[in-house]
Amino acid sequence: MKRKGRRLVAEAPRNAHTPRMSVLEMAKAALRGEAVGGGPPVRVYHSPFTAEVQGRMEEEDTKNRAIGEKQREGAKRGGESRQDPKRDLKMWREFERRRPTSSKSDTALKVEIGREYKLGRSAAIDACNRGRTLQKSSGT
Repeated sequence: MKRKGRRLVAEAPRNAHTPRMSVLEMAKAALRGEAVGGGPPVRVYHSPFTAEVQGRMEEEDTKNRAIGEKQREGAKRGGESRQDPKRDLKMWREFERRRPTSSKSDTALKVEIGREYKLGRSAAIDACNRGRTLQKSSGT
């Protein structure tokens, strides 16, 4: 969808003069017998079941709000770096020490060394490569 199309879709509820409602608000309005989304009023017969459903929906809404808050907080921190230059340099030196005697490929050896540091495949390879760069830049 083009940018203009997205804007029109986002503005559609405002242009239709209907307020945006969450699913919970829409369900509560339906349970009260009010019009939802500009349509005719919905007739819902009240019973212990509808009260139970409303209670569950409120409980889910509370959980979802807490999850959303955690997600927003995590997004503010923005994927803090877990890189450790000392560890990366150690891994590279270990790679250089083992390379001449190993029959494994460079990648397999990097992954094996990374496992000792509890790193996954990609993280281990990247850490070794960063260690190599650090060693080149420091000249040691």
